[in-house]
Amino acid sequence: MAAFKKQEIQFVLFSIFALLILFRFQMSHTEVDVSNHFLLLHTLLEMFSVFVSLSIFAQAWVTYFTHRIKSQYFIGLVFLAVGCFDLVHTLTYKGMPFIDDEFSATRATWFWIVARLTESIGIALFVFRPNQLLFIKRGWGLSVTFLFISICTTIILTIPEQLPLLLDEQGVTGLKISLEYVISITMFTTFITLLTRYIKESRPNAESLRMIFALFVMMVGELFFTIYKHVYAIENLLGHVFKFIGFI
Repeated sequence: MAAFKKQEIQFVLFSIFALLILFRFQMSHTEVDVSNHFLLLHTLLEMFSVFVSLSIFAQAWVTYFTHRIKSQYFIGLVFLAVGCFDLVHTLTYKGMPFIDDEFSATRATWFWIVARLTESIGIALFVFRPNQLLFIKRGWGLSVTFLFISICTTIILTIPEQLPLLLDEQGVTGLKISLEYVISITMFTTFITLLTRYIKESRPNAESLRMIFALFVMMVGELFFTIYKHVYAIENLLGHVFKFIGFI
């Protein structure tokens, strides 16, 4: 129990530290040149999250045969989509050798937004409506997930010029900021719900605590994406770092 309380204290202290960093950058923009190493760091951070996402799906796929827990299979499908979107986001990022043109930033940013919306809404459904997920069939769920991934990917890759602007010369647009706030609010609502359940539990467990902490850290990371001025900005990198910590 003492070790468990120690973990709670560590998570609270880190959460306060994360908020202080966020407030520091929100109050005043700091010019730090990370452009020389940004692509490498971004690729490493994102590939880790892709690995975690696909691992969640693999675990849900395998355990479905034995436990038939459809809500867990649903969250596996959610992270299958998240992993695929994050992978294409990484490969199409501005400066990468695959699709490097004037629409690189547009494509990569839209893949990021679609991935985060899928992630936040999927986790919220998993937490708030687990009983409503019982209709999911194994093959049907996988087919719908791949169809969703294919449609979104095709649209973003083929007609990026027709998509609403998320970045301009001044930095992130009002639409991008609004979408990031929608994602953050969705995560915050889920976070508060899980925290309330955790406090009410007679015997709280470490897995619930880690889930709560992960949601909070990823939510803070999302808020960094509302303040950066260009795709190689330090705030952008910090957002990816907090996402990396949340996935851990």
